[in-house]
Formats: sequence, C-alpha cells, structure tokens
Amino acid sequence: MSGQFNVYRKAFHFSGIIFLIVYYADIFRNFPGDYFVENTRSVLFYALMAGSALMYILEILRFRFNIIQKWFILLAGKLMKPSEEQKIHGSIPLFLGVGLSIGFFMQEIAIICSLFLMVGDPCAAWFGGKMGKHRLKNGKSFEGFIAGILGAFFSGFLFLIINTYLKPESPFSIFFQTNPFLLLFVIFIGATIAFTVELFSSSSLLDDNFLLPAVSGLGLSFCIMIAFHPDSNLLFFSVKDLFLPK
Repeated sequence: MSGQFNVYRKAFHFSGIIFLIVYYADIFRNFPGDYFVENTRSVLFYALMAGSALMYILEILRFRFNIIQKWFILLAGKLMKPSEEQKIHGSIPLFLGVGLSIGFFMQEIAIICSLFLMVGDPCAAWFGGKMGKHRLKNGKSFEGFIAGILGAFFSGFLFLIINTYLKPESPFSIFFQTNPFLLLFVIFIGATIAFTVELFSSSSLLDDNFLLPAVSGLGLSFCIMIAFHPDSNLLFFSVKDLFLPK
C-alpha cells in the first residue's frame, strides 16, 4: 500500500467489473446452444482461464526474448509495478482469482468477493499511499488496511441493495430481507478476511489479486452457511457442471 498510487493499474483492475456485469446479466444464457448447466458461468470461467494461460505463455516468452520484453514494457509498462518487469505481473492472478470465484462460488458470493478486489484494493492503495502513517512490518499501512475493508464492505452493501431490487427472489435478497443486519455483518467479516489475507500476500501467482477473491469467497461461503443454514449445494458450484453438458 505504500508508494505512488498507480491510476492506470487500478483502472485496469477495476475494468474487470465488466465480467461481473456479464455474469450478473447472464449474457451467454443461450450460448452455445444452452449447452452447460449455467452457460454464462462456464463461458466466463473458460475465457478467464484461457486468458490466464495465454498471459502466462507471454510471460515466459518475454523473460526469454529481449525484443518481446521490450515491446511488452512499452505497451503495458504503465500497468505494472517496477518489480513486475522481471516477475509475473498481477493480471494473471487477477484472472485466476476472479475466474475461480465465478466457477465455484454461488453468483452473489463470486460477485461480492470480486468487488472486494476491484473496489477495496484501490481504496487501500490510495489511502495507504496518501495517508498511511502507521506502517506494519510488511511496509503496508494500517490506514490502507482499514480503507480496504471499508471500501470492500460498502461495495458489497451497494451490491446487496441493487440485487434486492433487481432480483428479489435470489437467495441473497431473501437473506437481506430476512435479517439485513446479520448479512451486513457477514459481508463485513468477509471484507476483513479479504484484507487480512492481503496483508500477507506475495508478489507471485499467489498475490493479492488471486488470494483476495479466492479466500474471501471461501470465508463468505462458510459465514453464510453458519448464519443462514442454506443447502451447501447452493453455495458451491459443482465442478463437473463446468465441464459436462446438461
């Protein structure tokens, strides 16, 4: 959270919200020919996994060939941390984290834990860089940590309001109408889990872009299970349904 706030990097990460909009609107429900149990979920999962694989291949090539590295830095340098010029850049774990969340968590949880990353992480970076005075052992700031939690929480809260209006019959809408304060507390716990994990992330495939949505999604799922006692099949998507036709 220390250092200069990278507007280009955070804007690129925030642009990932398009995947969430496509997922929520179920854009691919009839493509390809209503093949999977949930077409849009499977299409996005495959697209994000394929994107991760292609970017990983590009990473290998740029580390081996100077000409590719030169053009890569020229085109994408503004989106990268200085350390990422010689290490795997953050877009790969971001695609992996969001893709796995969409693939295996219920829709509302996948969207909320992805919003934690896309909204909460820029809040943490900006406030940590501009106002961070109390540094933790890893160089990140307490102010950024709190800003990340609050940004994540309010993004989840806003989604709950929108979801309850647009899809009042959805499980999360029913939870919100039944016991709104309990659900908001669960969202706050999920946001806290997300940014506690972010404090201990590393600059590799297991960086905060991957761990934040993946771990907070698991935390949210188990908190929902404890608080509202839904069927576990509602919370976790079957692996075989991603690969097998209906």
